[in-house]
Amino acid sequence: MPAAEDQITAEAPSAPAADTTPAADTTPAANTAPDSKSATQGWTVRQLAFALFIALLTIYHFNGTVMEEGDPVPNLKLPVTLLKRGELTFAPEDFPEMFEFKSSPPLAEMDAYPVQRWSDVLDDKTMEEWRASGALRLNGPRYHLLESQVRRTYVSTFGPIPGITFVPLTAVLRWIRPGYDQDYLLQIAAGKLHGSLLTAGTAVLLFLTALHYLKDRWKALILAAVFGVATCAWSVQSQNVWQQTVSTFFLSVGIFCFVRYPERAWPQVLAGFALGTATACRHTGALLLVCVFAYMVIYHRRSALFMALGAVPVPVAIAVYNWYFFGSPFSFGQELVGHETALEKTGSPDLWQTPFFRGAAGLLFSPSRGLLVFSPFFVLVPFGLYKIFRDPQYRALRPVCVGSLAIMVLQCKWFDWWGGWTYGYRPWLDAVPVLMLCLVPMFGWVTTGRVRPAVLGVAVAWATFVQFVGAFTYDKFWNERTLYMVQLPGNPQSQSYLDPDDAEAVAHDSNGTYLGPTKCNIDVIHCRYRLWSLSDNIIGYYLKHFNVARAHRIRARWLTLLRQP
Repeated sequence: MPAAEDQITAEAPSAPAADTTPAADTTPAANTAPDSKSATQGWTVRQLAFALFIALLTIYHFNGTVMEEGDPVPNLKLPVTLLKRGELTFAPEDFPEMFEFKSSPPLAEMDAYPVQRWSDVLDDKTMEEWRASGALRLNGPRYHLLESQVRRTYVSTFGPIPGITFVPLTAVLRWIRPGYDQDYLLQIAAGKLHGSLLTAGTAVLLFLTALHYLKDRWKALILAAVFGVATCAWSVQSQNVWQQTVSTFFLSVGIFCFVRYPERAWPQVLAGFALGTATACRHTGALLLVCVFAYMVIYHRRSALFMALGAVPVPVAIAVYNWYFFGSPFSFGQELVGHETALEKTGSPDLWQTPFFRGAAGLLFSPSRGLLVFSPFFVLVPFGLYKIFRDPQYRALRPVCVGSLAIMVLQCKWFDWWGGWTYGYRPWLDAVPVLMLCLVPMFGWVTTGRVRPAVLGVAVAWATFVQFVGAFTYDKFWNERTLYMVQLPGNPQSQSYLDPDDAEAVAHDSNGTYLGPTKCNIDVIHCRYRLWSLSDNIIGYYLKHFNVARAHRIRARWLTLLRQP
């Protein structure tokens, strides 16, 4: 990636003639020349980028805790099996925590008895000895693994790409700490480090891409900083090795190279490679890749060939992976297990069953998932899109916006549009850097006067506060919180209350029956109304239970690197 400061700041996008473009449209690009004296005098682009990276990395680790999440587990474990055995598969003998075991007496009878390590001791027996005695029998993998019927082994539901990106850091940590393979808490902490590095890197790429249009280093820096702390990039993306963490980084690499160097061969090879890798990681990325490639064919045909050369290898490798394990290059793990999961969550095996407007309304306005609830400044995106498609200087952003909007539309149709157990709008994380770029044309307008900057400041402050709450307290408990049920006379439907005292008082005053506590999981149909509840919203819950929820989180275990295993 060309990195010289003069390359980043000196090349301007082609601007329309002065008599054909309204003055308001060109304000963001014309306010400050890149070499003019300003508040950034003395700071080079590289220095600002590095400062942004270090600042965000520090913020992401400032909470001092990590959370065990289900989806990233294979991504944390795959480097171990790859470096240890040279394989992309998982076996219950090596990773019992990734499987379910049916237990029988004298153990408590369960279909999913928890086993973390075979060496763990229970009643003077190791878990391996309990297994040998027949009290523990394999009952299949957890949801994040699926069985390859072709190879009779187990692989990640979410594909190998996120875990492969984690291999270099894992190799270093295994060398520093020989007991790394058995220290799951350290693996979670390392996963957070990897996720935070990729997310801070995404912010830097956004800074450099925005600078291409804004021509003002401070404005571009502010835009990137807002992405870093006022979106779910902080509370979710940076805290673990999610699919979205990896795919968003590669999408940002591809967009930067595509926008900045459309006529250069090697940057377009890198753009193709990055967009192809993002597609291999989350195949919805193909929508953005297709849009960008079509644009290159129309406007930069020679460079399109180089982009195509870069885009091919990783998707082809994943196609071979799919063929080897699933029997078809077009079979993906999430699709194969998705039908069963959809049936369990919704009663229908259809993967794309959600009515578009319901999914869109949820991901925009749900009190516990809505983009405009968690990051309300994105309300400016439609106005930015209007300017992008009106002003020729933003032409290169058009295919990026179309591809990202297509990804967002597709996520609205997915059977669990709410993204399962999470904080905020995780299903749309891939598109967030592009949504930030949609704000670029609005920067001049929104930062002039007194009222508009004040309103924007309040929106960004609220969004940052919400992300702070999530990063410091999210413990998954809200997703299956305890509700207190009351049966009212003449009403066949029981009523739920958040407080047991309230429930008992209502039961007493109405001559109803207090039924007691029950768990209410948002993935269960009859509990999904909670996604729309104002009184039971996830932000309010963690504000109310801040200290308790924070205590549930796991302290980062970096000090163990200094001790012998």
